[in-house]
Amino acid sequence: MGERAPECTVRYTVGPAVDGRLSTTLSVANTGTVPVPAGRLTFTLPGDQRLVAGSPGTWRQDGRTVSARIGNLPPGRTLTAGMRATYRGVNALPDRFQLNETACRAVLSVQGATTRPDPAPDNSRRDGGDETKGKDEKKKQDDDEDDEDDEDDEGDD
Repeated sequence: MGERAPECTVRYTVGPAVDGRLSTTLSVANTGTVPVPAGRLTFTLPGDQRLVAGSPGTWRQDGRTVSARIGNLPPGRTLTAGMRATYRGVNALPDRFQLNETACRAVLSVQGATTRPDPAPDNSRRDGGDETKGKDEKKKQDDDEDDEDDEDDEGDD
């Protein structure tokens, strides 16, 4: 009989992503019965994401693959780590994680607002037009103006 492979779950939660920077929390759980000695978590960052820093442990990026040496992980235990990265364009989530070359179950989530690093649109207008108002607000204003016109017409009889 061969040695049992570890079983694991990685919870990857992205915090607010703003101006091309993001922070994540990763929880790596040993859900099996076999201890994981010298745990090495690997995953691929999508798009143009680049690792800035991770902790605890030693974190490196080679191409799009991130490798984190997270230490020993006994059965039933969870290690929580943090990672900071940069991105351009869309901030996508990785979908495959491995612990010592064994595929882990992935649970992905986004916390807070995720935005693109584009400047805010300039909604000011010099002519005072209504284009910056929402449809409902503009319709209400138009209805109110119609009501005022009706009141003026009543006095003209």
